[in-house]
Amino acid sequence: MISWDALTPDPDYRRRQQDLGLRRAVVSFNDRAVPGLGNLWFSMPVAWALLGLKIAADRNLNAVTVTNAIEALAMKAAHSASSGAEDNAVPSRVRGQRKLALVDDLSYASLSRRGTYVSQPLRQMLQQPLDGLGLATGGRFATLEIASDVLTLLEGKPLKKLLESLDAWVGGKGSGEKPPVADSISPLVSVPRPLAIKLRSRLFEEGRPEDLARRRSVRDAGWLDATRADARVFAEATPRAPFDAEHWRDLRAGSALFALRHKALLLLRNIEGALLDARQAGLPVRLTTKEAVARFVPQIEDLGRDAVTMAPMIEPADEKDSLAFLRLLLSADPGTVVRGLVMRDGTVLRLDGDHILPGPVGDDLRPPGAPPEEDEEDEQPDLGRLHAMRMLTAELDAAIEAGGAACKAPRP
Repeated sequence: MISWDALTPDPDYRRRQQDLGLRRAVVSFNDRAVPGLGNLWFSMPVAWALLGLKIAADRNLNAVTVTNAIEALAMKAAHSASSGAEDNAVPSRVRGQRKLALVDDLSYASLSRRGTYVSQPLRQMLQQPLDGLGLATGGRFATLEIASDVLTLLEGKPLKKLLESLDAWVGGKGSGEKPPVADSISPLVSVPRPLAIKLRSRLFEEGRPEDLARRRSVRDAGWLDATRADARVFAEATPRAPFDAEHWRDLRAGSALFALRHKALLLLRNIEGALLDARQAGLPVRLTTKEAVARFVPQIEDLGRDAVTMAPMIEPADEKDSLAFLRLLLSADPGTVVRGLVMRDGTVLRLDGDHILPGPVGDDLRPPGAPPEEDEEDEQPDLGRLHAMRMLTAELDAAIEAGGAACKAPRP
């Protein structure tokens, strides 16, 4: 039996992430866009993971628990450093402000306790890049084994000092005050230069040739800095340099799918808002599909027109789940579209016969446009992994250029 220990994610937490049956498609198109990166957009989580894996292996502890606690310590250090700062990196990199604000004891015993930090730590996005970039191998995170050349890196300067300091912290040495090492692993700074060099090498020089070629193309596409990577950018069938035909095909299909998913979610959130209005007015909290169509017909028709426009972009990639979603949106009957989308949700909204009702988490109905809560995924209409790749590359380049000096993470 697996013991998940402290700080492991709540299995029910993903309730607000309405994937509409597209999770495999989203992962597939992200991987085609930038292979091996996962959801990584800055470097420090890699350091947390590698240090956590090494300490856990040496002490025979659960690697998930150790790494999550290291991340919580780093975030706590970042809170005071980012307080009042006008830095665009802060909202996306720093997590756990609300929970960690209540924590004064910064010992390992305290920060490794369940519920001390967020339910969805950044550690959860590390499985794919650690394996995809050849930094570690294995199955689940807790069973990953660090690559031999990376182990050598951890045992050399300056990473060895971080390793020894964190190992002592995990071993219970020191008081509950913030240990000096915390500032060195803050999400607001970059990894030490040797690890930055290793990461850049893994991204662009070592690995499968086809993966390297795609990552290099994204790195070299300077025009991506000036625009969102959405369906409009990839609307033309002719590839734009430096992308080749197959990569461009996948970028077109992924961006089109994300745009359609985004519009479908906006429709569902408006229906959710209508149910919330009914609840607040003391009325029955339900809508028939006919009532939903009548109320939101312009939005449904607009979604259908976009599906027609984007079908030629999605179909050539031949991805099964996205094609099934496209067929639903191309339906001539608006009621079929509404029923199909509600059935694909099944969490915030559910279908009972011909009635749309709150789903299993319907006690958390929110108005349209409500921002996601802390750690919730914000489903965007563009291929954010392209920008993530370029942000990570810029940070690594800056850390390498800075030499041995501490390097503050660049703003996105």
